[in-house]
Amino acid sequence: MFNMSETTVTFSEKYGKSKNGNFIVEDDTVGVPHMYMITEKHLEHNDSMYLGQEQIESMEREHGTMCGYKCGMPYSEHKHALAILCKKKPASKTGKTVKELREYLELIKDKSKENEFEGFVLVDGMKKNE
Repeated sequence: MFNMSETTVTFSEKYGKSKNGNFIVEDDTVGVPHMYMITEKHLEHNDSMYLGQEQIESMEREHGTMCGYKCGMPYSEHKHALAILCKKKPASKTGKTVKELREYLELIKDKSKENEFEGFVLVDGMKKNE
């Protein structure tokens, strides 16, 4: 029987944490330059019960670009960035990126490129009053 827990790899397992645990990859759903938007046009032209990359690219070959943002970009040009949860401020008072974050991004940069991510987005993960 298929055991989901044995095959699911979390972002923290894949990318690890920064040296002191203040920075960690939280998600990969940040769209660059924006998320690809599905519209009624996709539902009208889809010839399958599935709607994924294969179906969207097939529809675009026949009907042109279909992103709901009307950006004119095909599905293949919409990319993703990794969201980095920041449990402490990512920059010092002078505006310079803190050493722990710089080192973490350098550590995961090659792996993120291998996985075809376009870059990083910093997400505020600090508790109030910090």
